Amino acid sequence: MAHVFSRLLFNRPPLRAALALSSYATLVYCVTVTLCLWPRMVFAATGYSRIMTATQFHTMMLARQAAQAGAAAQAIALAGPGTSIAVRTITAATGWPGLAIAAGLVLAQMHLNAQQVQDIKAASATPGAPDIPSYPEPSGAQIRQCPGAPECQTNWAEYITVPTPMPGGVGCILAMVGSPPAGWNGWYSAQAPQTCLAFRYTWNPNPSHQNEPQPATSQDIQDYWNEHPTGPNSPAANTTPVGSGESATAATTVINDPVTPTDAPTTVVPSNQVPDDSVMVDPNATPPAGTQTSSTTSQQTTTTTTTTTNPNGSTTTQDDSTTTVQCSTGDHELRSFGGILQEHLTIWKGSGIAGQIALLQSLTWPTDLPTIALNSSLFGNFTVNFNDWSTMFLALRAIVIAGAGFAAYRIIFVGNG
Repeated sequence: MAHVFSRLLFNRPPLRAALALSSYATLVYCVTVTLCLWPRMVFAATGYSRIMTATQFHTMMLARQAAQAGAAAQAIALAGPGTSIAVRTITAATGWPGLAIAAGLVLAQMHLNAQQVQDIKAASATPGAPDIPSYPEPSGAQIRQCPGAPECQTNWAEYITVPTPMPGGVGCILAMVGSPPAGWNGWYSAQAPQTCLAFRYTWNPNPSHQNEPQPATSQDIQDYWNEHPTGPNSPAANTTPVGSGESATAATTVINDPVTPTDAPTTVVPSNQVPDDSVMVDPNATPPAGTQTSSTTSQQTTTTTTTTTNPNGSTTTQDDSTTTVQCSTGDHELRSFGGILQEHLTIWKGSGIAGQIALLQSLTWPTDLPTIALNSSLFGNFTVNFNDWSTMFLALRAIVIAGAGFAAYRIIFVGNG
């Protein structure tokens, strides 16, 4: 009966297909789980951590501060309302995989929320020039409306402040600032040094108008940061370390600044000696070369005495000794997963197959096809526009890619078979 059922079961194509598919899916699942878990079990915790000390972190950020501030300033100048900006220092794709550190790990970030971005734009915007009829304003002149401005006095409608180029001096020289506008009183020395002041009473004519501020440029924003290097909106005040196990703050606009191990030096220390102010880069780092790993060996001997009574009444004593040896060692594979992977990549790059496949990276497909003009005494002058035949070129490209894919499959998976 079982034989008949087996024949009925395996002679039906749908059931055979279902069983084959299930077996294949199970195999793929087992291989995937093995590939995911085996590296973790092989490269277990080493007892060492790769970190950036506080000194190394500040040295890295000091070297990259100017470039990151320039990128952030450009992003702020183009940012609209509700836009937050983050500049992230991340590990580059070169150098770090050899240290078992994946590319894209965030080491530090400069984060400015949406309100800070708008405050920076407003604070660094160029003030609008004053507009006073029939009056050429001196450079740097600003209009202050009364009441509310610091210098306002009774019956003042407004006043002008003009900086003067007198180092260390207080007072106004008419030759430097020119005559005041018609209907204005001045010039007078303002309370602030190197500033001149002219005011207009409420009953005097010739009012002025302050034009709207000009939008801040990236250079204006950098100048503002240079004047306020430690302000609450400065890059230094908003740059924080991140490292392994930490998450970067989300932002609307993210600017990545990749660094190599040369740009961001690190140190490998025992995991129980990591300073509190350091940045964790890899909690399971490869121990430094020459590190002696701990090993312990213990031996225990047990003696068992057996006494046997013989038929003649005598006794026989037998001693049995059992020795148990237990050995535990910290020795393990010192190469990191990234190091082994890099070795395999280097070998593959040197092979003929990988070299031929790498040539595909240099292939480019033009988006605009040429137009060729032909001159012939027999046929005359005519022009061939290959864009009219673009569909045929797309078909040709598809055929070339398909053929290359089939050839690669044959080379890699079939070989000479």
